[in-house]
Amino acid sequence: MRFPRLTALILTLAACASADGPRIVIVDTPQADRFADAMGKFRQSLSAQVPGASFDSKRIATKDDLPQVIGAIQADKPALVVAVGSGVCDALRKEIKDVPILFTMAGGADVGAVEGERKANNPNLAGVTILIPPADQFRIMAQAIPGLKRVGVLYTPKKSGKMVEAARRETAKLGIELVAQPVEELSQVADALEKVLPTCDAYWLIPDPNSCQNSALESALTRGITLRKPMVGCDVAHARAGWYLGIYCDLGDVAEQSARMAAEILGGRAPSEIAIETPRSPRYAINISTGATLGIDVPGSARDGAAEVFGQQ
Repeated sequence: MRFPRLTALILTLAACASADGPRIVIVDTPQADRFADAMGKFRQSLSAQVPGASFDSKRIATKDDLPQVIGAIQADKPALVVAVGSGVCDALRKEIKDVPILFTMAGGADVGAVEGERKANNPNLAGVTILIPPADQFRIMAQAIPGLKRVGVLYTPKKSGKMVEAARRETAKLGIELVAQPVEELSQVADALEKVLPTCDAYWLIPDPNSCQNSALESALTRGITLRKPMVGCDVAHARAGWYLGIYCDLGDVAEQSARMAAEILGGRAPSEIAIETPRSPRYAINISTGATLGIDVPGSARDGAAEVFGQQ
């Protein structure tokens, strides 16, 4: 027996219940497409923790889209804005201060810099970076590169200075010298590499606007192989492309961290009370063919601990 009126009533009530739940606006850019699977996990996890939550997506495809997105958020006042990527976070946090902003999948979000920013300008900010803490990165490097004493890095002071400062503190604890060479623009990268690489035992790539440009990556890898220097990248793709190591995180786990944090904010906790988090599960990939080319006797513990191994085995 069918009860069409009862069925319609149930559907109406369900729709009302969903409409009464918190509304979350997710803002991204075309560059965030690589995080699509992880953001799907974010939605799924948050929906399970906050029944009735609804999601709206907005994309900043060009800089001309930014004023419209900001205006819509300021007019609608959603319960939470989720900024996917550090660029989106930087754009929104300066203009939106009366709606909680949660950043996630942010590769350029240094924890110390974000903490300082929200203390000074926007306490309504929280989130999870995908940057592996320097202490974890150097622990992995020391395990995979026997006799590591000097590590070179290129950085843009205004963008990556705080991360390099934090790295100096960690390398000092491990007895490793960090040779940091500042660059202000892409054209300076080649000369900077020539200053750094010959003097170091390894080269460390950080998510920097200059050293991470494709031409800079190609120059670093080519010169590193020539000088027989282990190159340490910040993505699994780097190890796949021939870098000796690629240190990265589990994006699905970052999505879970972000969803838990979002649930806390939607539950009434102030973003300023929530610590900025880093990935809980650092991973690394190793290219043993590159290791052989460089003359590295890859330690068994480094190979066993790798999430992915590339090259001839």
